[in-house]
Amino acid sequence: IKTGEFPLWDSNTFLGVNNIGSNSFYYSMNPFFLPILIFPRELIPQGISILMIGKFVLAAVTMRLYLKYMGIAEKEARFFAIVYAFSGWNAYYLWFNHFMEVAVIFPFIFLGIEKLIKEKKMLTLILSLGLMGFANFFFLMTVGVLGVLYAGFRYFQKLPKVEPSVIGLGIVAFALGMLLSSVVLFPSLVIALGSDRATDATYLEKLLNLFKNVSSLSLKEQRRQIWHLITKWEPYTAEGTPPSTQYSHKKFYPLISYYFPVLSNRSVALLNTSNYDNTISSLFSFSPVIILLIPSLFISAKKKKVSHFIALAFFLFALFTPFFYHAFHGFTKDYGRWQLIVTFSLITYVAMSLPAIKDEKPYLLDISIIFNLIMMGITAKI
Repeated sequence: IKTGEFPLWDSNTFLGVNNIGSNSFYYSMNPFFLPILIFPRELIPQGISILMIGKFVLAAVTMRLYLKYMGIAEKEARFFAIVYAFSGWNAYYLWFNHFMEVAVIFPFIFLGIEKLIKEKKMLTLILSLGLMGFANFFFLMTVGVLGVLYAGFRYFQKLPKVEPSVIGLGIVAFALGMLLSSVVLFPSLVIALGSDRATDATYLEKLLNLFKNVSSLSLKEQRRQIWHLITKWEPYTAEGTPPSTQYSHKKFYPLISYYFPVLSNRSVALLNTSNYDNTISSLFSFSPVIILLIPSLFISAKKKKVSHFIALAFFLFALFTPFFYHAFHGFTKDYGRWQLIVTFSLITYVAMSLPAIKDEKPYLLDISIIFNLIMMGITAKI
């Protein structure tokens, strides 16, 4: 700002690095962080705290806009927007606070998809994808995959009312959105693809090798090995802890983080987090949403909404198998960060079901409370 120059090569470390590609993941191109630059350097810690508060608020604002567009009444939209903003996912990544803008932009992207499907308007989707690229290119790739899955799901839900031309518009919108942030995206990908997280990743290599050698295996053995690779978790044990306290069953992480809240940033109840495990995230969405899920599913069954149960089956399979933890993050590591889409979808689903739930018998809530208490007890004993 003082010099009017932006160096493309950062010589502060050893021989230097690509300034945009190496530093964009941590703030350098992030519009949510840039306001802090106008304040003295010694005020950066306080500035980050104020920005974090602002991002909680903005996450609620954008979620409210999405829920309102989905037909949710104002009062309910505000309530569930606040639930989203302070959900376990956002609280868990307070330690990685540049993920908080992901929660802000996330509803905008899906609002853009809805506007494209319903009104054939691409601008919101293009701008939101571009903004995500500047704020967090890592999540631009993730949300690109999740956004396509969401768009496909919503397209088939809307048939035959939606026109086939929407597919072409969607492809153009996603392409333009990514190109809008290409000044950040492409240099960052060059750096990211050369990092050890990409070069040392073995999951995709194992998968590709399996398909290469498929001709030498019997059909039964092919299926067994593919299924094993997709569904088998590698155990995780924290170093420096006695065997009795080590937690080695990643397949239970989603269940634990769904029922039990975040204790602090980077720490989830019932899990040994003395060492960081990438797979751990948080699905906690507060008791009202958890309690209302069972009645919501009852409403869906009553109305014969088959697509709702297809989505439920997909999320359950994705949450409890390692394949999607790798796939949604470019096969670099088995990150749990993609789980924001589950929290986002769960809150939206419950919010849309609430009016119908109010007309049902109150004992549905009692059944749900009893079921969830039993599940919490089982989870605590795992």
